[in-house]
This record gives sequence, structure tokens and C-alpha cells, in this order.
Amino acid sequence: MTIQFMSQSGLSRSIANLFISNNSSPASVNYNQTTYLFWINGNDVNYSFFDKKSGWKPAVSLRQKTGNIYSVNSPAAIEYNGKLYLFWNSADQNAWYAVLDGNNWSAPRNIPGTLIDSRSSPAPVVYNGQLYLFWKQHEAVSNDMLFCSFNGSVWSGSRSIRELIGVFGMAGSPAVATFKGKLYVCWYGSGNDGIFVTAFNGQQWAVQQSVNRSSNIAAGSSPCLLGEPGATDSLYLFWNGSANDSTFFSSFDGKAWADPVAVKSRVGNQNLVAGSSPAAVMADGTLQLYYSGSGNAIYTAFHCKAVAAP
Repeated sequence: MTIQFMSQSGLSRSIANLFISNNSSPASVNYNQTTYLFWINGNDVNYSFFDKKSGWKPAVSLRQKTGNIYSVNSPAAIEYNGKLYLFWNSADQNAWYAVLDGNNWSAPRNIPGTLIDSRSSPAPVVYNGQLYLFWKQHEAVSNDMLFCSFNGSVWSGSRSIRELIGVFGMAGSPAVATFKGKLYVCWYGSGNDGIFVTAFNGQQWAVQQSVNRSSNIAAGSSPCLLGEPGATDSLYLFWNGSANDSTFFSSFDGKAWADPVAVKSRVGNQNLVAGSSPAAVMADGTLQLYYSGSGNAIYTAFHCKAVAAP
């Protein structure tokens, strides 16, 4: 699929009561053939979804649905076993989550001992029938990446990426996706030395490789990966540039990464919020890119769409 971005548009007029906190990022997921968008407003998680008949629904407070919610950073969402799982980094530095069964939200639950870096967010992915969660270890401990898995009933203990692949250092939050039978994990290098990737084939972890050695990466932000089941022809990587005026993307066909492309070359300057990160989802055959935009101290989520070239 060749990405052809259309013009960008703001969602503040489409989603009533939309307000995204400064330095935070949206999260998107396709659940029950519906696009859901999540973001933080203060320390609450808000969300909306796109109704194909009536458009975007007004923003809803997750706190009002589930009770006590306190998120210190951007949320992350995934579908698993027919349910929507929403994760966030709470004030106790543990990963918390709530589950939507299609009608109702569960009460918040925590994963004890996760100890997430206060400036990062957890990253979920489904692989080989299990739900995996990755996160950057708390800054007071190390800059390692940890992960655990969930079989639908019980969470496993955490594992260290550094112990599995060797020399390792990261900044920001991890990005995860599956593609052609492998689980891919991307992250920013701790020395502002580009984007790195490793892959898990179900048995072994690959040695880390550099995707992009450029320092043209926005400080305080994180990459985004989009893979299967939505994207089947390529694995897509998105990141915000250091000037905060464009998101960049590259694609991986299983053999090599394509040269980066600036989204602003297709839609114009994006005016990204410093420290924010992009989010992407495939819905109805359309790749949708979401990001935090700045202007007049009101922070709104924007989106642009990409379609397959004829």
C-alpha cells in the first residue's frame, strides 16, 4: 500500500468537549469495527468513538464510567479476545487497566510491580494468543525495558529486554506491533541516536538494529508502530520530528526499511505539541494518523487519513 495522505483536520469541532492535556498524546484502536480515540484531560482519561452514521461522539470521562482513574501519562489501547483493554501509568508508577466488553467498563485493575517510568506509557500488543505489555522501567532504577504477558486469566512476571538482547538503553515509551509472525518492538535510543528495533519469533529475540540513526526526533516523544491485523503488506513506523512541525513515517516489508517521508510534505505543517507522540490505526481499509496539535493554549487532537494508491 502506498500512503497518500489527505489534508489534516482538527477534531475539536467534531468531538464535543475535547481537551487534551499538554505534552500528552492520543491513543487509537479499532474495536468492534469502530474507531476509538483516547486521551488524558488532567489526570482523567477521556474517549470518543466514531459512529459511521452520526460521526464522532462527545467526549466521555472514563472516571465517571469506572470510578477512580489517575493517569500521569498518555493511555494505550488494544483489542484482545473480543474486549477492549485500556492501559495507563498511574500515580503509583504501576500499570493499570480497564476492560470494555462492548457495553460496560470494568473497574480499574493494576498490575503490581510494573514500576513504570513516570514520563512514559505502557504499550500493549497481542501475539500468539497472549496479550503482552511493554514499558520503560522507572528512571530511578534503570533505562531498561520490561514486559509481561496475560493469558486471559493471569499476568506473568516481568522480563528484561536488556537481559534478552544485550546492550540496551531507551528514552520515552516503547512501540509494539506484530507483522508476518513476529512481534516487533521499537524505541528511541537513550543517547538521542535514532530509533532501534528488535523482533521476537516466538522462541528467540533478535539483536537490536538501527532503523533510523537521525537525531531528527522530537525530545520527550515516542515512536508508534502499526502492523497486523490492520496493516498486512508492511509494518509502519511513525515518529515526530525535532522541529515539531511534522510526523515522519517509514515502512518495512520484512526485509528493509524504506526512506523516511515527512507528513508535512503532503498536508502542510502540523504544529505538533512538544513532547507528544503520534498514534495510528487501520479502520475500514484506511490508515488514520492521530496527533496532538498546538494553538492558542488549547490542545486538540488532529487526524489525517491515508488511502491505498489506485
